Amino acid sequence: MSDDTSQALNTYDIAEKGIYVCMQCGNDTQKGIITVKQGEQMPECKECGYTTWLKIS
Repeated sequence: MSDDTSQALNTYDIAEKGIYVCMQCGNDTQKGIITVKQGEQMPECKECGYTTWLKIS
């Protein structure tokens, strides 16, 4: 993707501040979206347990 804001991260990666959507369930439900602070570790998705996130903002 050419958009610089799109960034995929995995569980336990250290994140930049932003909003991330779960790559498994984020399109189906608003619950697959999280807000992360600068330097936080990415979690597993609380909804489906998936471990890959896409930064959307």
